Amino acid sequence: MRWFGLLFCLLLGACAGQAPKDDSLYRQLGGEPGVTRIVEGMLLRIAGDPRIVEHFQDIDIQRLRDS
Repeated sequence: MRWFGLLFCLLLGACAGQAPKDDSLYRQLGGEPGVTRIVEGMLLRIAGDPRIVEHFQDIDIQRLRDS
């Protein structure tokens, strides 16, 4: 199940690198500050969920957060 963490990072990286064709959702989410809050909330939820946290043992969360 370590593939889950790798897949998650790859998908997140792919999404971050693409310019949106329609940025309305991005704006609705609050732009960069809003997306940052969402990602940080997701990382906190992962860290606090014993059902999935083990899948992220080999992931550098700080690096993921900062990218």
